Amino acid sequence: MPATAHTLAVLAGALLAVFGGKEATLSGGGALAAIVLGATAARLWPAEACKPVRAHVNEAWGHLQPALFGLLGAAVDVSTIDASQLGSGLGLLGAALTVRICVTRLALVRSGLNAKEAGLVCIAWLPKATVQVTAPRPPSDRHPIAICLPSACAPSCRRRWAARRST
Repeated sequence: MPATAHTLAVLAGALLAVFGGKEATLSGGGALAAIVLGATAARLWPAEACKPVRAHVNEAWGHLQPALFGLLGAAVDVSTIDASQLGSGLGLLGAALTVRICVTRLALVRSGLNAKEAGLVCIAWLPKATVQVTAPRPPSDRHPIAICLPSACAPSCRRRWAARRST
């Protein structure tokens, strides 16, 4: 079966799981089924079949990611925000982001990254939770640097990470 057919089979199965789950009033179950489908295919298919499918999915993700952020932003209804709670909400958000940055920096203490690189990782991880909740990143890059950095930065960091691990 060619790579395009494999990709279309996974995509069709995932869409069927998501929309079928919504039709069966199991919307969370449909999303979970789509994730399990991809993980199962990656685990059970031979490596030569997985590699081109992974490349297709990563390319599609690069094109669809802006649409995901656009849809997330469009789903926010600012008219429902109570003005009296806006200050405390922003304060809570600021405190949470401060804690997230501190914990991220603490996690990178022994990573071998310099201060600029660690700062970039701290900033790059800020929107990570939103994306994790809505649509997980394809698991093609398994090392910590590629998972946490934007895709434009990942190739150069991958090379540096591999060089540091080999020494």
